[in-house]
Amino acid sequence: MQKTIILATKSDHKIKEIQMYIKNHKKYDFRKFQFNTLKDYGFEVEEDGDTILDNSIKKAVETAKYTGMPCLSDDSGLFVQALDGKPGVISARWCGIHGDEKKNNEKLQKEMIMNNFFISPAYFESVMTYYDPNKDCMFSTNGRLNGFVYYFAKYGKDGDGYGYEPHFYMEDPRNDDTVKSLSEYTDEERMTFNYRFKALDKMMKYLKYDKF
Repeated sequence: MQKTIILATKSDHKIKEIQMYIKNHKKYDFRKFQFNTLKDYGFEVEEDGDTILDNSIKKAVETAKYTGMPCLSDDSGLFVQALDGKPGVISARWCGIHGDEKKNNEKLQKEMIMNNFFISPAYFESVMTYYDPNKDCMFSTNGRLNGFVYYFAKYGKDGDGYGYEPHFYMEDPRNDDTVKSLSEYTDEERMTFNYRFKALDKMMKYLKYDKF
């Protein structure tokens, strides 16, 4: 019998990444789970927490209570050292408009100029939370990807780039002498180090036992 879990998101990018994880990871038996998303429900949660953990928990709890089913949520952000951790929890709406990637990246570049730097250590972090309202069971996991932000963006071969990824650079795990923006890696390459995959991988270590 399959266990239905609601993914507390309407983000096409997050849904794509989670589906890609499910498709490509062989160490977990996903046949016992049926994943639905908030696209199947007319429901949204206001992300007004002080941290990405706060938002992750809120999305999981409120979505689970609304649907009456177990829920898996994610909240993530970019944390720039030279900006004291900004944009952090407000990464998706830093420019004042939720999900406007172009203006968010322009905001990043503007903040760099105003604070007199073109490069800074930074990291992406994802926090995932599972909540089952029927058993009142909740736990969270996180995943982090270290690198640095650079004023000049670099996109993939198809000109694609999600969020701040064209401005986020890291050493190629396969070759320490190569540095690329996150947008330049293929989906298959990202499977080995993606911060959301790291959080999801930790989460599945719990869910695979289906004790909840």
